[in-house]
Amino acid sequence: MIRICTSLANAGYDVMLIGRKLKNSQPLVQQPFQQKRMFLFFQNGKLFYIEYNIRLFFKLLFSNFDIVCGVDLDSILPCYFAAKLKSKKKLVYDAHELFTDTPEVYKRKTIRKIWLAVEKFIIPRTDLRYTVSQSIAEEFEKRYGSYQPSAISYQPLFHVIRNLPTTNDG
Repeated sequence: MIRICTSLANAGYDVMLIGRKLKNSQPLVQQPFQQKRMFLFFQNGKLFYIEYNIRLFFKLLFSNFDIVCGVDLDSILPCYFAAKLKSKKKLVYDAHELFTDTPEVYKRKTIRKIWLAVEKFIIPRTDLRYTVSQSIAEEFEKRYGSYQPSAISYQPLFHVIRNLPTTNDG
């Protein structure tokens, strides 16, 4: 997230990264973008996700933004609802992984079914989508089809932005 936010800030965007504060969180290091941490009462499980999503929604609702980016499926719904309520705000989905196929989700049929429903609901409602690998992009396209704004042009459903370390060797 640091590389993404730094790249956007260096390109002239006003960026705010919102995360959570854990008991053992290291102090934030100054970055060329704003950083906010939310203290949560619950640290894991269903109550964590409920609290996190509700608090993130209200944080976004009372923040100024033109574009909101949800990183992975577990944070996209509050971004969607905040963007929807703040009419004409853009919603971006950053899929760092195929969330519904992670071991902690995939092994739990009911939980996976819920997350697949969220995925199916949200993907067509986002303005832009990107992921870290071509294979994940292809899986999303297999599940949800491609985006074709006209019969002539083809746009991939998900763009690929590789998550590679930065180098200092020019």
